[in-house]
Order: sequence, then C-alpha cells, then structure tokens
Amino acid sequence: MALTTTAFPNSTATQSYANDHATSKGGKEYIRHITRGERPQLTTGTLINIVDHKGTQLMEFPLALFNAASTKKELVVNGKVTLPENYDTKQTKRLLTMMLMVPQHGCVCEFDKTDNTYIDLHFYSAAEYLGMDTFTRSIFDLYFKRVSSQIPAVANIEAIGLVRTSPGDKIFKQMSYRISVDYFEDKIANRLAFEAYLRTNERLRIAIEDVVARKEAASRREKNHEMHKAAFLERQRKREDYARVADEREERSKEWQRVTQEKLQACKIAEDLKEKKRAHQEIAVRTSMLVKKRTKQPMTLEEVRAHEKLFGKAVPF
Repeated sequence: MALTTTAFPNSTATQSYANDHATSKGGKEYIRHITRGERPQLTTGTLINIVDHKGTQLMEFPLALFNAASTKKELVVNGKVTLPENYDTKQTKRLLTMMLMVPQHGCVCEFDKTDNTYIDLHFYSAAEYLGMDTFTRSIFDLYFKRVSSQIPAVANIEAIGLVRTSPGDKIFKQMSYRISVDYFEDKIANRLAFEAYLRTNERLRIAIEDVVARKEAASRREKNHEMHKAAFLERQRKREDYARVADEREERSKEWQRVTQEKLQACKIAEDLKEKKRAHQEIAVRTSMLVKKRTKQPMTLEEVRAHEKLFGKAVPF
C-alpha cells in the first residue's frame, strides 16, 4: 500500500504534521519532552503499513508517531515495517493501538504487564523489535528477575519456551541456566518428577544438558586444578624442607668447623705454652749445669742430660 495522509483524533483530514521526527532519538523520554499541545499532531500526516513476515497488513500507523516512539527508524522501508516470523501479530497490534493513545494522555508512561507470561513476553518482543521497548522495559526486567531468582511454575516454563523471539530466547536462556544450576547442585525438590517432565520438554532438556555438561567440565577442570595445585604445593614443601635440612646441615658443619678450629687453636696455644715452659726449664737446667760444672758440684739427672746434650759426653751424678 502506498503512503497516505490521514487524520487521527484531534486532527483534520487536510492537516499534515510537517515534523515527522525522522532525525529524533525517539522513545518514551523523547515524546515526554514534546509539549502536550504538540503531541496530538504525532498522529497526523503520512501513514506507514505494519505487515507480518508474509506481507499481510496488520494496520496502518502514523510515521511521525513511529519515528517519535521508536529508536529503530531504519525499520521503515518503502513505507512499511515488516514484522519477523515468530512475532505475535495480536500483541503487535495491541502495542501499536496503545501507542496511538499516548499522544492523547497527559502522562507518557510505560505500559503495564498483564501477568500472563506468554502475552507479556510477546508484547515486549514486539516493542523491542519495533524500537519501542522504552515503553515496556520494566516488563522484560521483571520476568528476567523472576527466572533468575526462582524456578517458574510448569505453566510459565511452557509459556516462556513458546516465545521464540530474541527477548523470549533471552528469558528462556536465563531460566534454563537457573534451573540447570539447581539441578546440577541437586537442589531440585522432586528430582525424579522433574526428570520425568524434562522428557516431555525437549528444548528445556537440551538446554539443561548443555549447561550441566559445561558445569561438569568446569568442575573437572577445577578438580584437576586443585590436584595440580596440591601437587605443586607438595613439591614446593619438599623443596623447602630439603632446603631447610641443607641449611641446617650447613649450619652444623660450620659449627663443627668452628668448634674444631677453636679446639685446634686451644691445642696450639697449649703446645706453644708447653714448648715455652720446656725451653725455659731447659735453659734453667743448662745454666745450673754449667754452674755446677765449674764448681765441680754433683749434677741432677736433668743437668747430666743437659751436659750430655751440650758437650756430647755423660758425667756421673
């Protein structure tokens, strides 16, 4: 369908809003800063077609409002925006219908959740794809927090698994990871019943098996690391023990050498003293012997030996 100019509430059929906001940042805050008097003009002017992945038209939508609300203006190609496969057309139309009401309201706020998991995730998925997720971010954050903190009921697990969109896959991946961790750590209350359920949910089973396999591999790596670390520490301890024993042996050797040296030194000193004493005694005996030789007095045995040593012949004593 070609681009057309039409009128929504608070406009006339001939009025066309000159500013199509094509260069705007877009999003909730952007519209919030447009004055209340100017906001209704967002629903006037050129219309674009919103179509599903087969090209079937879902609805017409004002280009100015799309540009003002969306951060993905590049989605508009040849006057239309094409919704990918797996995106719910009903929730897309509900989102765009609610968006048409935004310019008429005084408060530009986020859209509320319905607490229906399937509907909420498809609603957010449509907003995220169309670049309007600033109006629905709290919905995604809420479900992401829920699946991160607790295991959902089976009905919600099934609903999340059915939303095969990019945001839906993110929620499913986070949910699967949380469940996998509890399963790996044996925190599932009724493990047998849960395993029986997994046999009916192939997508979840495959996701959990993948996470558990990675957890087991990580656990093995951690155990190997701890074993290698323990072996390293044991080798290091032995090296330190060997070094300590070697140091102690060296210290003992040095001490033995010191004591031995001191003993040898003491012996040498004693020998020197003994030698000096003997020399003094020998001099004294020789002197006494010479005196007695001159005076022809009888000599002692030591003096006789001194005489024999000095003169080479013995004398009576």
